[in-house]
Amino acid sequence: MKKIFDLLRKHEDKVIHLAINFLIVNMNYDYLILVIIAVILSILKELYDKYVKKTYIDKYDLLADACGIILGSIFRLII
Repeated sequence: MKKIFDLLRKHEDKVIHLAINFLIVNMNYDYLILVIIAVILSILKELYDKYVKKTYIDKYDLLADACGIILGSIFRLII
């Protein structure tokens, strides 16, 4: 169990990306609009990182965003 928590702590940023997109997709609103909003916000966040914070676009952040959207969509279909 400690290894799982250490892994989550090490990749906390990715977990946050996944969780936020999961929550956005599961808000009580039109599903397609929520997916579009999640995708746009994910891209804007990475562009912000590159051009404002002067870091780089992290493909793993985008992957975590996509996983959050997919898992959120599956959860929404099941519930």
